[in-house]
Amino acid sequence: MGIFGTSTIVTHSAFVNTDDGMIVTFQAPMSLNGWSRWSVVTMESENGGNEGLLLREQSTLTGLRFLMPFVVGTEKKSHKEFQLNFAKRLESTMDGGNAVAGGEAGT
Repeated sequence: MGIFGTSTIVTHSAFVNTDDGMIVTFQAPMSLNGWSRWSVVTMESENGGNEGLLLREQSTLTGLRFLMPFVVGTEKKSHKEFQLNFAKRLESTMDGGNAVAGGEAGT
């Protein structure tokens, strides 16, 4: 059937833990490649104490120009889901594994 006759797309991904977060890379058909570096930064308050955590992301997405409207639309949806799951896991880790923020630990 070829690439335009199927509804299945296979991608190859890698998730690598780092000291301050995670690096995610992927390769998909038709020259689509991307990477993201997620890092957790401790924010300090004005009086020098810990105020909270900041989840920072750097990312790059490359591919064929004519595919980008479709890719960006799809990426926005999956990106939001990934970001929420990552934040829930981070909150759970910081809370000693207990469920926080209305979610279950490990989801």
